Amino acid sequence: MKVAVRTLQQKKFEVEAEPQHTILDLKEKIGGVQGQLAEHLKLFYAGKTLTDDSSSLESLNMTENGYLLVMVVKASSYRLEQVLLVLNSHY
Repeated sequence: MKVAVRTLQQKKFEVEAEPQHTILDLKEKIGGVQGQLAEHLKLFYAGKTLTDDSSSLESLNMTENGYLLVMVVKASSYRLEQVLLVLNSHY
């Protein structure tokens, strides 16, 4: 199935997905198009934030005219500091 996606800047594109794919699978596909990591993406459908990455696309009951809104969220500086600390501790 083709999933219509819009950004906050009104850019529109489509990604190919299967009903059994998860929200995380979809984030990874969208991230590939947008040049972003999946964990930096927040998805919205029918006015709701898609927070459960393990939910299937089938469970969303997407309609033919429906679309996902994608928003890029910056990693918090605290989380980034934690990642850098972990990386530095390995050297």
